[in-house]
Parts: sequence; C-alpha cells; structure tokens
Amino acid sequence: MRTSYSCGIIVASVWGIPVAGTVDAFLKVSVAASLLLAAGSVGYYHSIYLPGRDAQLDRERKLDAARAEYSRQAEQARRIIRGLRETNVYRRSSWRRTLFPHPDLL
Repeated sequence: MRTSYSCGIIVASVWGIPVAGTVDAFLKVSVAASLLLAAGSVGYYHSIYLPGRDAQLDRERKLDAARAEYSRQAEQARRIIRGLRETNVYRRSSWRRTLFPHPDLL
C-alpha cells in the first residue's frame, strides 16, 4: 500500500488502484441498491398487497351481508309459520297438504 499526498489529502492506493475511489463507488452502488429495494417494497405494498387485502375484505363483507340476509329471511319465515300455527289456519287449511305432502314433514 502506497500513500501519496496531494493538496494535503492523503490518498492510499493498493496495486495502483486508489482505495478512496473504490470505496466511493461501492458506497454509491450500495446506496442505489438500498433505494431500489425500498422503492420496490413500497411498490409491492401499494400495487399487490393492498388491492388483494381490499378484495378479501370486500368478499368478507358480502359474505356477512348474505348471512345476515339469510338469517333475516329465515326468521321472517319462522314468524309466518308460527303465526299460522297460532291462528289454526295452518291446521285447517288444505294448502299444507300441497306444500307438505308427506306427513313427516309437518
């Protein structure tokens, strides 16, 4: 390793290659690579992860809404049947034989 002084700055060289220039180049490349990695991570998050998560949340909301609607319809049907049974219309009418032809279904 040779050391030379030019304008009061110590410049070291190994096998004739200035060490400061090599280190500067390495630092510039590593900073550029880290910036590209950070930009790629942000791009992935906004272009792939967030839309997928939003689509999944939309599917879950639709499924919850469908479950609520089905349970509301089932409760309404139960209330109608209960009301018919309480008024004895269910037992007196002949429409139950057309809707429920099998006696086990009653």
